[in-house]
Amino acid sequence: NAVKRNRIKRVVREYVRQNKDIWPGDFNIFIRIYGKTESERAVIGELESLLRKIR
Repeated sequence: NAVKRNRIKRVVREYVRQNKDIWPGDFNIFIRIYGKTESERAVIGELESLLRKIR
C-alpha cells in the first residue's frame, strides 16, 4: 500500500533528521520496502538496530 510506504519513509526521514549527529554529513540512506509493511514503531525499531550495527 503506497500510503503505508510513504508514511514509513516519512518516519525514517524524521528519525534521520533528529539523529543526524550519528553519521557524517555525506551519509545517504536508501530504503526499499518489499511486501507488507509492519507498523511504524516496528520499522523504527528495525532502523535503530541497523544503525547501531553501522556505528
